[in-house]
Amino acid sequence: MPVEIIDTDLGWEDIFDSIIEDNDKEVEVGYYQEDQEDGIGMAELASTHEFNDRPFMRRSFDNGVKDIFKMQKDLIGSMIDGAIDKRQVMEITGDFHKNQIQNGVVQRTLGLKENAQITIDRKGSDTPLIDTSRMINSTQSNIVKKNG
Repeated sequence: MPVEIIDTDLGWEDIFDSIIEDNDKEVEVGYYQEDQEDGIGMAELASTHEFNDRPFMRRSFDNGVKDIFKMQKDLIGSMIDGAIDKRQVMEITGDFHKNQIQNGVVQRTLGLKENAQITIDRKGSDTPLIDTSRMINSTQSNIVKKNG
């Protein structure tokens, strides 16, 4: 007596397609030179701080990487359930980290070097990295094509 095998796809093909979709993309969080204030690009300003005395982006990531991975785990579960797609996972992840950077600076939770008294006198504030708020408000999250 021949045996008949019936293969019923319960959604695996759709899940697999959504996982490999946009596989040539990645999330980029940071600043772009074209966004300027007083002739200084936000990318230049942010990198001056980041690589001199106030590594706010690295500290934001280091302080929040566990939260990023936990959130991604939950999002991937939602993706497998069909509630969201891979692009939405990437968008949410990028926005989450963008908010980590902004909140870390505004809430002063990154342990950054304090402003010198001369800077406090000039700005009228002792909050590092915030003068006009333009730089911190220029933080962006984008999905871009991978380099390579």
